[in-house]
This record gives sequence, C-alpha cells and structure tokens, in this order.
Amino acid sequence: GWGLARGLTATLPSEDEWEDAARAGGGIYPFDPENPGEVARFARVRETLSSAITTDTGTAPVGRRTPNAWGLYDTAGNAAELTSTIDADEQAHVHGGSWNDPVAAARSSNATSIPPFAGHPLVGLRVVVRP
Repeated sequence: GWGLARGLTATLPSEDEWEDAARAGGGIYPFDPENPGEVARFARVRETLSSAITTDTGTAPVGRRTPNAWGLYDTAGNAAELTSTIDADEQAHVHGGSWNDPVAAARSSNATSIPPFAGHPLVGLRVVVRP
C-alpha cells in the first residue's frame, strides 16, 4: 500500500476548494457545454455515452478524458465527488455530476446532498494532501 510522508495529512476538499480546483481559473465548465465534441473530450456524462441503449455505463478509469487547465481529470462527470462541506440538514455536498447525469449537472457550481457516511454508486472522492 501507500502512505503519506511524515507531517502530511489527507482530507476531503471543502466545497469552495473543490469548485476552485474544478474551475482551474476558468468558468463553470472546463469546456463549451453547447459543443458536443468538447463535452465528449472532457466529461463522461449521459450525453457522451455511446447510445441511449448501451452497455457503456458506470464509471470509467480516471484519465480517459482531457484534464482541466490545472491537470485534474474527471472534475466533470464520471463520478460525482464528495466534499467535506456539511449543510444545516447534516447532508454532505457532492459536486461534478456522474456518468448517469446530464451535462448540466457536471458544472462546478452544481451541488447535490447525500448523507455523509452513506455509500452511493454514483459518488466518489478526491483527496487533498496538506502539510
């Protein structure tokens, strides 16, 4: 297995950190959502699956799409991502949309909520390593 070097910790990003990383200094999408070719290059979302009746469902290995300007893969689609932000209803915020969501759900500002310790087949996570 792998471990962290002494003095480093791994955490979930806050909602603000996740949005900043997904935007990579740009807009709410790392692509033009009106351009199907760009959507397909950057995002694994419902519109980019091979057909309406397909066996091409589920998450794909990370890195099969183009990364954003900061080199981060899959910030739009594939698996929605859990953040450390918990709202007043004690729900965890999830961003990025999944392979089963429309492209509108993949915008960085779109958030949904789930119970913080509940597993969900469309949700994954990305960690932040801090000193």
